[in-house]
Amino acid sequence: IRLDGLRDADITRNHMVVVDYLNPLAIGTAYCVFIDECTGYEVEDNTITAIETTSRPRTGMVIKDSGPFSNSIYNNKVDGFDYENSVAILLQGENADPNDLLTGTEVKCNELGQNAVNRYDVAIVRSGSIVRKRQGEDDDQTNPTKPAGNTFSLQGGTDSDWHSENDDQLVTYFHHNVPTGTYPVWLPQYFNTTHLAQQGLTTPWPGHSIACPSNQRSRDRERSMMQASAEEKDNELQAAKDAYDAAKDDGDTYSLLSYVSDPTKSSLQVRNALQSVAPNASEEVWQAAFDRAPGMNHWNLTQALLSNSPLQLEVVKLCFDSDLSDFNYNLIATAQTGVNPLTSLESSIAYNAGGKAQDLADLGRWTWLDSTNVDSALLLLKTWHDAMPAENGNEVLAGYYMAKRDMSSLHSMAQALESAGTSPGMYGLLKRLAAEEMAAGWLKPTAGTVVALQRLAQERWTIGSTMADTWLQALGGEALAEVILLPMEERSATARKRASTTTEPLIMEAYPNPTDALAYAVCNVPEGVEEACVLVRDLHGRSVSRTRIGVGASLVELDLIHAPPGVYIAELTLDAVRAGQLKLVVQ
Repeated sequence: IRLDGLRDADITRNHMVVVDYLNPLAIGTAYCVFIDECTGYEVEDNTITAIETTSRPRTGMVIKDSGPFSNSIYNNKVDGFDYENSVAILLQGENADPNDLLTGTEVKCNELGQNAVNRYDVAIVRSGSIVRKRQGEDDDQTNPTKPAGNTFSLQGGTDSDWHSENDDQLVTYFHHNVPTGTYPVWLPQYFNTTHLAQQGLTTPWPGHSIACPSNQRSRDRERSMMQASAEEKDNELQAAKDAYDAAKDDGDTYSLLSYVSDPTKSSLQVRNALQSVAPNASEEVWQAAFDRAPGMNHWNLTQALLSNSPLQLEVVKLCFDSDLSDFNYNLIATAQTGVNPLTSLESSIAYNAGGKAQDLADLGRWTWLDSTNVDSALLLLKTWHDAMPAENGNEVLAGYYMAKRDMSSLHSMAQALESAGTSPGMYGLLKRLAAEEMAAGWLKPTAGTVVALQRLAQERWTIGSTMADTWLQALGGEALAEVILLPMEERSATARKRASTTTEPLIMEAYPNPTDALAYAVCNVPEGVEEACVLVRDLHGRSVSRTRIGVGASLVELDLIHAPPGVYIAELTLDAVRAGQLKLVVQ
């Protein structure tokens, strides 16, 4: 099945097998489904199997350049893609909104490699390829249908359940909590942790039929049901957006960004500003804090990060990739329990945007299939998209104008969107299409249009290129070769690793230990700490001694002469943050 530039397509309940022997002279990678520059699609309830007849890599489905729209790869079974760099589900190009990554293609509830393992279950290939950054949801910790719900192959070595080659995007994968070592496997086991962050939810796996119910097909739904559902999702989407805007940086992102980036503000002032909006400092503001010149004092930055914890996982990755010491990073990492409120609101936005888009896409499918009342159905479709457009609403309106043969309106809309920089390749093509239709027709384009189509078709990673190629084919030209990039078996770059224990000890050791009178602790306090002290407590939490210390290395005397025999805890606090401890024994 090959789709190019289609809107609201529905591939469901097919059983497909990819083989080589039907065409031994076939060039390129064999596949069952190839979707190029399509939006509003659903690939659902399909079974795709690879039968190995020759030693060639192949892929179950290829998703390329879906753009910033809510698209769904849901409830499919894909097995047997186990030769070399074969892939069950291959994602390449722009499959999300690069400005916020909240909307885009979601891979959910698929059973991958359960009957015959796959070399790669899911692969995002080509540097710069993107996908929706929240796979699954976390806004409701108890809803069993919210996590991603994919099941993965049991395999090891170089194989990967979720593989990404884009160093610039972190995908957060929400999964059900399941016992380690159980089968099937709901958690991606082999992946690059710099590309995929796992977020476990409180809800256990309830079984596939509950966690992954089949969607009710659009042709079985009434218009009133679609409208009510779309309106509900639209209201919830707007509420989530309003809540997110009010929460993020206390609703004042622009001023906070300017403040954090201002080189005249001291490190201490920036720390105080970031702490004042805790726990809602946004990813953009944290990026500015890491990038500012002069740089922040590392301890001040660590304090601000601790105050805002749990952080968005994208911010944790910023910390990991930064030049923060292992000590500072480990302090931050240990504070990451629970879910950041901004992450919950972002997930709510993605969930409701996807639900509304699905309802409106169902309406679109229903409309184009309605052969008895097309005019009124088209008008209703336009009315709904005018009132509460989905992400691909402009493309739906373009289809409406085309179906009504209203080329003047199509030309005006496409020209305005092209000038605004909204997918200029695609809307520039639609502008030319409308102009040709108002002249001699699209079958007799001007020489300038042909040249523009040829140039756009060659830009294989530009939205609109596949439509330009299709137009040229309709004029008698040859189709361009398919672009299927498979994962690299060996990565040239080595992922950074951090030490789990710091080389800058806070309390390195105490001696003598056990003791009957005095003990001495070696401490190391980072620059920027305003108040540091060593507390000694008994096991009931009662204070035995308290000693203030300064920045740098210190040898602290711990007076235990009057302490009764037993076990005690010596604890170092930095500006009220517990930064290290050790056990002392008094004989």
